[in-house]
Amino acid sequence: MTSYVLLLGRASAGFNSKIVATCAIVGEPSGYHGLSKTFDNEATLNSALENARVADYEMNNALQTMRNGFKSFAPITYDQAQVLGLLASATTS
Repeated sequence: MTSYVLLLGRASAGFNSKIVATCAIVGEPSGYHGLSKTFDNEATLNSALENARVADYEMNNALQTMRNGFKSFAPITYDQAQVLGLLASATTS
């Protein structure tokens, strides 16, 4: 079984710094590898999360942890990772 995890952290120290989101893939090989994406601020990240329909208790917990200055994570689905643009094919053409 393959699981997808969204890792969140600030690009540098400070509340207003950019946010880096990375998709980690855990478990069996899925044919994809995770990517990182930088968001200018929390509003931009929240908009992307809403668009990907990522909204639950675990994600809110991860966002609060990040606001407190720590790196955090929350499980997401394959479809949510795709919508967020955090997956790329592991095969080369």
